[in-house]
Amino acid sequence: MSYEARQTQIGKVKSKIIAGIFYALISLLFIIVIILSFINLGDDITRFPQAVGQLWFIWGLIAIAAAVYSFINFSGWVAVICPYCEKDEWIRRKAQSLKCRYCKETSVRKDSILETVNRN
Repeated sequence: MSYEARQTQIGKVKSKIIAGIFYALISLLFIIVIILSFINLGDDITRFPQAVGQLWFIWGLIAIAAAVYSFINFSGWVAVICPYCEKDEWIRRKAQSLKCRYCKETSVRKDSILETVNRN
């Protein structure tokens, strides 16, 4: 009985340093705006309208999203397809294996290919 390994290609790593810096700066800007508005509010909490609280919440979400996106751009994640279930996954640039979060199977990296593991 022979075993035929299934393979899928690994995409090219695109390091987006400029985009990462841009999104990191956006996240810092929104965090600074939130902190400055807290300082400006002072002890007079009665001036705190609900709309400002909602705006801070939205700004906080934008800051978190920008920080996560900048991390992805800096660290070099690569989109791959699982050779077992053929669903989209992400691996780090230098990762040697992938454990699929959908089918829980492990595949190994050989150059620019993900290959199934022979379990005989």
